[in-house]
Amino acid sequence: MTDHLYIVQLEKQYVQYLKNIILGISFQPIILRGGKNKPVTTAALHEQIRWFQSKEKKQNKKGWIIEWEEWASKKLGRQQWPLTVSVSTEEDFLFLIEKEKHVAAFKAQLHRLLQWNAAIKEWLAERPKFVLELNKSWSGICSVVDYLLNNDVSHHYLRSIPVPVHTKFIEQHKKVIHSILHHLNDVKFSSPDIPLEETLKLNRKPFFFTLRWLDEGLGLRYTVGMNLFAVPAHFLQQCEWIVERVILVENETNLYLFNKMPGTLAICSFGRALHLLKEIPFLHNTQLYYWGDVDEKGFEMLNEIREYYPHIISLFMDEATIVNHKTELDIKPIAYQKKKFLLLQPHEEEGYHLLLQNNQWLEQEKLQQEYVQMILDELTKNGVTAKGHDTI
Repeated sequence: MTDHLYIVQLEKQYVQYLKNIILGISFQPIILRGGKNKPVTTAALHEQIRWFQSKEKKQNKKGWIIEWEEWASKKLGRQQWPLTVSVSTEEDFLFLIEKEKHVAAFKAQLHRLLQWNAAIKEWLAERPKFVLELNKSWSGICSVVDYLLNNDVSHHYLRSIPVPVHTKFIEQHKKVIHSILHHLNDVKFSSPDIPLEETLKLNRKPFFFTLRWLDEGLGLRYTVGMNLFAVPAHFLQQCEWIVERVILVENETNLYLFNKMPGTLAICSFGRALHLLKEIPFLHNTQLYYWGDVDEKGFEMLNEIREYYPHIISLFMDEATIVNHKTELDIKPIAYQKKKFLLLQPHEEEGYHLLLQNNQWLEQEKLQQEYVQMILDELTKNGVTAKGHDTI
């Protein structure tokens, strides 16, 4: 241990010291043992001895107490070296690690928080850094917590809760607020692992799917002529549309690649909201297609949507597409997890394994437009079957 590492060792005990302040535990003296890595030159020895002595406690000076030992060095002769370095008081400790002002502010803020609600003590002891990190936010956090502890907000949206903070405040401090609520009343407020909106039974902003009628006649029949619009999943669940063909796409850009197609509706599912489409009645009674990313995540989502709709047929997610785009393949920056998907069709599984071999993927924007249009024309004329696309 070199001389400056003694300060590092003291600094490592600072977090525990803050925890002890919160819990009301008195400061305990700290004793550091002398290190084995002693100086090897006279100049280094004198420099380090001076450094130790510069921080030594004296009558009118804070610092540490050094217990010296005799050190017989073959090279340097008989010398003295610190056997132990002791920090006996809280004042000495803070002086040595230069935290006096920080602790004064910490104690003042802690006092205000415990006056607000003494039951928060144990919560703070697990997170002492929050005492000052949230210094400018504590007033708002306390107001929100008090309101939620005493009021039912189940009819509100997160940003409409009537508390004296700006509308983004709860969103910005959601995890801290939820954690404190759970600590103060774990019966009423569930674990922070569950979204706060769910815990409070708040109204939640619905996810909107973008839809495009590729048959203008269907737009006139079902949506008063709107051919491009967005609706939440619960709206689709109530629709009794009679549609010959529905194409689900993950990439919104692809939604606008389609030419007019009779009897067809295109829906952008945006990937992360795919599970919301699992209970749409009219999708069970239509030719259903899925165009997702040509990588492991895309095949995983294809496998998932097929659990809900076994009759779904993939587009551009097969061996033929990959073989026809060898020069457009890129290496994935993150290695595939090599998952097994039980619901893939043979031509899809072969495509997936082609990508696995070299950790590759095919970016949707790199699909050849001639190839895409050929398959879509084939779909319009004859329908694309689960056997996949022929190689061109």
